[in-house]
Amino acid sequence: MSVLLDIAVDLVPLIDDVVEVHDDRVAVVRDVSARWLALPAAERGSTTLTEFVGDYVDRIEAGAYDGCPDPEAVRGDAAERLVFAAWQEHVRTLAGTETPVESRSR
Repeated sequence: MSVLLDIAVDLVPLIDDVVEVHDDRVAVVRDVSARWLALPAAERGSTTLTEFVGDYVDRIEAGAYDGCPDPEAVRGDAAERLVFAAWQEHVRTLAGTETPVESRSR
């Protein structure tokens, strides 16, 4: 199986509720693929692709709570809205219209 297909199989079920547009999902799959392939072979050998995809999703979703004084207190619909907004920002970043998550000051 190709790396893109493997990534899509692992990634799409994790983001289908927060990245609803097909072309946006394709952009996210391509970003994960580029990041995976950019890793040194030794680093790729120390983790599975599935773990890498999960870590990518976790990193984006953890950013949803940046600026919250008490992230643990955010629950339910409020948490879902924050996560949705984080993914929309990430998609805009991939389209080149926002500052990448890695470049933002925390």
